[in-house]
Amino acid sequence: MDTLHSPINFKNDDYSLLDVDTIEPVNYLIFFDFSCLDIPTYITSVNAKETIHINIKRPVLTIELNSVDIHSVKAKLTYQNGKEKVPLRIEYLKVKIVLCFDCLLLPDTNAILEIEYIKKVYYSGSGILPRLYQSLSHEEARCSIYTQFEPCSARTAFPCWDQPQTKSTFQLELLIPSYQIAISNTPIESKETMTRDPANVLVRFKKTPLMSAYLLGFCIGEFDFVSVDVPFHDPNVVLPIRMYTPVGSREEGSFSLDIARKSILLFNEKFNLPYHLPKLDLVY
Repeated sequence: MDTLHSPINFKNDDYSLLDVDTIEPVNYLIFFDFSCLDIPTYITSVNAKETIHINIKRPVLTIELNSVDIHSVKAKLTYQNGKEKVPLRIEYLKVKIVLCFDCLLLPDTNAILEIEYIKKVYYSGSGILPRLYQSLSHEEARCSIYTQFEPCSARTAFPCWDQPQTKSTFQLELLIPSYQIAISNTPIESKETMTRDPANVLVRFKKTPLMSAYLLGFCIGEFDFVSVDVPFHDPNVVLPIRMYTPVGSREEGSFSLDIARKSILLFNEKFNLPYHLPKLDLVY
């Protein structure tokens, strides 16, 4: 999956919308290696990989994705018939990367685009954000992670079609220290202790509904929580709501939890529509 990297250059159309009439993202499987959170300092970068199922609607020479502060990109495209194509070069623009191929990519309704990269992590107010906290299980401070992708900062975490009108499904995998908790949009599908390194676990979340990239979110750290179940229109179904707090501050989440409960009941009644996810998590 090695590629040639071109020098950074800026183009006048760098901020233009991506053309989903040519290539449409269908599903993302995104992996982040946060095992380095066990180091008592701010992390500076993480290894990541994504597998995107795409629909190539007409022949193209390039694939454009929104991307910021993402480096050492390696990419590979695989057709349904198993044929593989590697970009001839990758252009790094201001808010995009462009995968340039040496021949036309033919239409394919279920092509697979694999991208490996290194993501820089630093506090910037958006994207993937680190925060130091005092751990009860360690004497030193530890690093937690949370995200803020709205309105267009998903591109700072993973190459994607980062525009609200472009909707896909997402599935997230996070490699984290075993003493920490991972939270995302959907419930956890599986949690696997690494055979070679039992200090880390691989957390896989269930697939999201169809949604914009900026709505994806996750948090990693040590948390306490308070919870309540809210009934749906179906009396046999409840929505679990959890308010996560720093360890030792569970009681401080009670007020926010009650506001969340009342808000869900109000919106359900006002719009006559149930909350469309199987759970609601809030992090304090």
